[in-house]
Amino acid sequence: MADRFINLATGSDAADGLTRANAKKTLNASSAGWTAGDVVYVAGTSSTADSHPAVSKTINNLTIKQDPDQAQAIFDGASTTGAWTANGDGTYNCTIASGLGAGKVAAVTGNWRTSTNSRGSHYGTLTRMASDAAVVTLAGGAGTAGGFFYTTGTGVIKEYFGGTNPSTLTTDYFARDTTIALELVGTGNIVDGIWFYRWNNEGQGACVWLKDGTGSSTITNCKSWDCGPHAFICSGQTVVMANASITNCSSDGAKFNAAHFTFFQANGFGTTSNLTISGCTVERHNYFNIDQTEIVTIAGASNPCGQNGFYCHADAGTPIGGVTYSGCTSYDQSVVNASIADAGGSAAPADATLYTSYQVKIDSCNFQNMSRWITTDHIAARKTVFGLQRSGASLLCAYGGFGCISNTTAASKVYCESCPFTYDSDGTAGGGTMGVALQTANVAYLFVNCSFCDLTDTPSAAQLQLFAFQAVTTCSVTCIGCIFSNATDTTDTQALCYGEAPTTAAQFTRTDCAYGIFSHYGIGGGFSFADPLTADTTGINIGATINPFTRSATDLNIVSGSALYGRKRATSTVTPAAGIDGPYQGYYGAYQNQDSTGARSRGASDPGRMAWRNR
Repeated sequence: MADRFINLATGSDAADGLTRANAKKTLNASSAGWTAGDVVYVAGTSSTADSHPAVSKTINNLTIKQDPDQAQAIFDGASTTGAWTANGDGTYNCTIASGLGAGKVAAVTGNWRTSTNSRGSHYGTLTRMASDAAVVTLAGGAGTAGGFFYTTGTGVIKEYFGGTNPSTLTTDYFARDTTIALELVGTGNIVDGIWFYRWNNEGQGACVWLKDGTGSSTITNCKSWDCGPHAFICSGQTVVMANASITNCSSDGAKFNAAHFTFFQANGFGTTSNLTISGCTVERHNYFNIDQTEIVTIAGASNPCGQNGFYCHADAGTPIGGVTYSGCTSYDQSVVNASIADAGGSAAPADATLYTSYQVKIDSCNFQNMSRWITTDHIAARKTVFGLQRSGASLLCAYGGFGCISNTTAASKVYCESCPFTYDSDGTAGGGTMGVALQTANVAYLFVNCSFCDLTDTPSAAQLQLFAFQAVTTCSVTCIGCIFSNATDTTDTQALCYGEAPTTAAQFTRTDCAYGIFSHYGIGGGFSFADPLTADTTGINIGATINPFTRSATDLNIVSGSALYGRKRATSTVTPAAGIDGPYQGYYGAYQNQDSTGARSRGASDPGRMAWRNR
C-alpha cells in the first residue's frame, strides 16, 4: 500500500511518482507500479498534445482521486491540430497524423474549452462532413455552423469555421478509437473527483469503466463533457456484479447514441444486486457546433440524439436486479427525442402493485424538458418529477411522452407512485401531440397518487391527448387517486384519453381520481365518454374551468385556496388545506390517499390495487 501522485500538467514520467513534488505525468507510467490498496492522487489538466492517456489495470482496492487543494484533474481526449492554410474559398487545411481511418477523426473543435452555453455545456465542435466537396459547399453557403472532413491517406483536415479564420482560435481534434480512458478490473476500486473532456470512443468505450466488481466498486464526484458511447460504467464481465455505485457524477453531452450512466451484466453469472446511481446529473444532447446548434447530421447521414441518460441492461438470459436510481436529474437540450431511463432485462416483480417489488427502481429523481421516457422491461418510479414539456410533433416523436415501451415478448409492468407529470402537448394537427402516450403491446401501467397537468397555454388546433392507446388491446392503464387537468385553453380537442379501434374503455380504469379542465374526456374507438365519473364512481369532477395547478418552468405549483393540490415544491411553504378526502400533508403526487410513506397509505389489500393485480 502506497500513496502515488500524478500531475497531468507539470509531472514527469521519469520521476518516481511517490511524492507530490516528484509526480508522474501520465496514468500509463504511474500504473506500472500500482498495487492493491494504493491511493493515486491526480492533479492538473492534460495537454491536448498528450492525447488519449488511457490505462487498463487488473487490480483490487485501488483508489484514484483528485489530489486535494491542487488544480482540478482533467483528462482531455483531444489533440492539437497545428497550423492552418487558407484555400481561398472560405475553407482551411491542416495536416495531422495520416492513416487514422476513414471517419476516425470524430470532430474538430475551436475554442471548445472556453465556450459554454447558459447551462454550462461546451460548444465549438464542427460537423463531420461526407467529403472535402461538402465542406466547400458548406463554406459557400456562408452559414454560422462549421464542418470538416479528414482524408486518411494524406492526414489532411479540411474545415470551415463559420467564416472565422481558425488561426485565431484554439483548435483541436479528437480521434475515435477502442480505448477506455480509465479501466479497472477487480473489486473494491474507487475513482473519485476526476474530470474528462472529449473522450470519444467507438465500440463500448467510456471515460471510466469498473469491471467485475463484487464489493464496493465506486465512481464518485466525476464529470464528463462530450463523451463517446458512455461516460461512466460498472459491469460484470466474468463474474456477477454486486455492490457497485455511481454517485454525485455528471455527464454533459455525448455521441448521438450514447448511454451516459450504465450498469451491464454479461450472461451466465447470475443476477446483479445492490447497484445504485445516486445524485447524478445528465445534460442530454449531441455535440454543439460553433454557433451552439446541435449536430444531428454526421457524414451526410441523419444521426439525431438517441441517448439514454441512465441505462441498465444484461445479456439475453441474465436478468438484471437490485438497481436503484436515486436523487438523479436529467435535462434534455436535444432537439429530438429523449430516453431518460431504460431497464433492459429486469425480472418481473413479485407484486406489481408495490414499489419495493421491482428490481429496477427510480426514487426522488427530476427529469426535465424531456420528450419521452423509454423502457424495455419492468420498472417502478416514486416521488419523481417527469417534465414532458417537449412532447410535440416538432420533436420528431410521433406520440412523444412517458412510457413508449418496446417490449413485445413479455407482459411488462410500469408502476408510478406519487409522481407529478407536466407535459406540453402543443403541436400541429395530425402530429400525434400527446403528453403521455402508450404505443406498444403487453404493458400494464399503474399510476398511484400521481398528478398530470398540461402546461400548454395556447395549444394549436390539434387533437391533444393525455393517454393514447394506438390500436393495442393488450396494453392497460390503471389510475388510483390521481389528479388530471389541462391548462385554461379549451378551444382545442384536449382529451383525457384517446383510443383507436379495437381498443376499449376497459383498458383504462380509474378509482378515486379528480378531473380538472378538459374539452373532452374520452374520444375515439370505445373510449368515447362525456362524464369521467361514469367509470370512476368514487372520483370527483372539479369542473371544466378549474385547474388545480399553475405553470412553472420546472414543476407543478400549488394554487393557494384550491381544494386540490399537486406536488409540494421544495422551495414552497404550504399551509395545510382541505384535499380531496383529507388535509394536505406535504407528500408528492396527488395526495388524496397519500403515498407509501404517509399515514393515509393505501395497503396491498386495497380493492383498486387488487383489481389491477388480478387483471
